[in-house]
Amino acid sequence: MNTEENLPVRLKKKSVIYTAFCPLVLMFLALLVHFGFEVRGLLEQRQQIRMVLNQVTNQVQQAKALNDTLAHLSQELVLLSAHSAESKKIVQEFQIELRERQVEAAKGNK
Repeated sequence: MNTEENLPVRLKKKSVIYTAFCPLVLMFLALLVHFGFEVRGLLEQRQQIRMVLNQVTNQVQQAKALNDTLAHLSQELVLLSAHSAESKKIVQEFQIELRERQVEAAKGNK
């Protein structure tokens, strides 16, 4: 009769009993790891989008400031072109035109 005493040492150890929940636990852990990497990737993308948004916002502000400066310069050149030949030449060369209300607003500001 084979008793536990007659078996070799490696067979005497109690084997681990796996239940039906072990594959479910492994699947759950695999999903957790997968979604963890997904969340990490999304957070990195969010950070990159914020950096790009800040850069674009700064560039838009610079473009608006430049546009305002050029608009004021154009208004001044058009107003000066009535009295100065050089200003008139610049306005004609670059084909600077202002709308009537812009000219009136520029005259009103002076």
